[in-house]
Amino acid sequence: MVRVARCTLAITATALVFANCKDSSLVSPKASVLSLASGGGQSANAGATLAPIVVKVSDAAGDGIAGEAVTFTVTTGGGSVTPGSGTSNAEGLVTTSWTLGATEGAQTMTASGSFALTLLTIGATATPTPSLRLSSSGLTDTPPNSWIPALGIGQ
Repeated sequence: MVRVARCTLAITATALVFANCKDSSLVSPKASVLSLASGGGQSANAGATLAPIVVKVSDAAGDGIAGEAVTFTVTTGGGSVTPGSGTSNAEGLVTTSWTLGATEGAQTMTASGSFALTLLTIGATATPTPSLRLSSSGLTDTPPNSWIPALGIGQ
């Protein structure tokens, strides 16, 4: 909270300055910025749950603002976010969990709030999920085949 005083200044011919302050009241800083605090740019297997995504609600000076609603939405690649919305804590932080979709490659989600002028876009990369198959020579992976011999499987 910021204390604001409403004052009237008067200057006389002798350059005497005096102030007439009528009242002071508490004014809440206005949330205006939504930024990524942590968790962006991750890479994991398609369908995997990433480390938490944390966004920050702040005022123009960068100070965290509590009590603001933020909505999370998956926009490309499928998958899900849980929870789909939250309210900023005392530090202005809101956390969600993002499970990537089955589509390999770039995936995105957004965070938004009625106080922010633009959506915050957050990206991640879904990598191929290793698959195993049983063949006459034992278990193999498709692709690559490099880690099976190291584990002594199928030899």
